[in-house]
Amino acid sequence: MTNLTSQTSYTKKPTGKLRIENIIQALADYNDSHESSLCPRNDTHRLFVEFLIEFFIKLEEEQGRWQPYDDLTPFLPQLLIRAMTRLDESEEDWVIKYRNKYKSIKGTGTFSSEMCCGKAGVGSNWYLFETIIDTAIPGNDAIPRHDWNCQYGLLSGAWSALYIYFVEFFEKIYVGRKAREFMTSPGIKSASGVFGRTKLNVYISAGLIMFRFSRNDDTDRDKKISFLIESGDMLALGARVLHCNTGLPTALDMVYDVIYNYDSVKFKANSDE
Repeated sequence: MTNLTSQTSYTKKPTGKLRIENIIQALADYNDSHESSLCPRNDTHRLFVEFLIEFFIKLEEEQGRWQPYDDLTPFLPQLLIRAMTRLDESEEDWVIKYRNKYKSIKGTGTFSSEMCCGKAGVGSNWYLFETIIDTAIPGNDAIPRHDWNCQYGLLSGAWSALYIYFVEFFEKIYVGRKAREFMTSPGIKSASGVFGRTKLNVYISAGLIMFRFSRNDDTDRDKKISFLIESGDMLALGARVLHCNTGLPTALDMVYDVIYNYDSVKFKANSDE
């Protein structure tokens, strides 16, 4: 198995806080300890863990975006959801490599939903990830597992789909299409634009950023959903729904509408500033 940590030395810092290097080290330790196992299920376990190691190494390379996170413990469910979404949907060569490896072991199947325990799905992946990371927080033997499970329960339901869509918007549009850069221009506190059938409003105030998606036609004019993050949350790990007065299909459709139809020329500062 490829040693993905061979070029970097990761050590556990005696701080009691979970940092990305601790996660990578715990994952590498797990694979090292299961290297000799002949159990077929462990082959897929190790492959999943190998993918997670590479996923976190690539995230760590974005040093500037990780600096605000002093402790990643509260965000473990979000990180796993992001990893699994990338595993299932990304067309990056390094991700496709893992999907092909899984098919060579199992013959068929969807990697992230079946690789851990048959078709137990994302829950089994969370249990494996949680068990591994349980060893990773230095100086802390009592992980608030009940809090993780509560967060994970939310992320594995309707909020999981909303979170995935919002993160896609955040990465592709707010960061990738320079909307965040525009919002940090001097004097700008709010901006908006209409994309497809959906109006996007972004507000910055008191260290918080609110994103409101609302229908812009007479049929569904009152339907909207708002997300809130802290301004220092560079990866939107702590994103949460602030307000929603519509069903899940419409909420998802509004976020996707902006992703698909976004045009930076139409995103402008609000005139009441």
